[in-house]
Amino acid sequence: MTAPADLTPLAEAVECEFMYSYESQAPGPSYTDLGIATTRVGGGVALAMRNDPSGGYWSKALGFGTTEPFTAQTLDHVLDFYREQGVGQAVLQLVSSVLPAGFDEVAAARGLEPGSTWVKLAGRPGDVAAAQTRLRVAPVPAAEAQRWADVLLAGFGMPSGGLTDMLAATVGRPAWRPYAA
Repeated sequence: MTAPADLTPLAEAVECEFMYSYESQAPGPSYTDLGIATTRVGGGVALAMRNDPSGGYWSKALGFGTTEPFTAQTLDHVLDFYREQGVGQAVLQLVSSVLPAGFDEVAAARGLEPGSTWVKLAGRPGDVAAAQTRLRVAPVPAAEAQRWADVLLAGFGMPSGGLTDMLAATVGRPAWRPYAA
């Protein structure tokens, strides 16, 4: 039996791309009303939402270190982007393995503070045992897109409105497969 491959780079790249897609492809009125701006930098993305009704979840930078090294220069580009967008607080989501030597000092010199820690769980489909359930899991039909988005937001304690429209717009979009139970 071979050791499982590290799925961390794949998980980071997938999250980076779906978050970028959510925000960069938000419908026009939501894009404008939420004050969305996005950019690709240093192999990752920086996402700004000036009018984030969730209190700060949607302004984040992530996906670094999977295609090129994360450097102090990359960090400075990200911070400049947020200053230009008028976003006073954002999440810099970094996997510890991508941090350059001396990063704590670099971050402190720029006034950055550590925040919460998140854990992602991943497994290859063939390695995960199916469980019996009475739930029916299926793709979200277009007619249920708004309802699905509202339920998803409520589950994360976020308000509906412009965020609903942003999430619902993914239903039926190429490369997106929203599911619900």
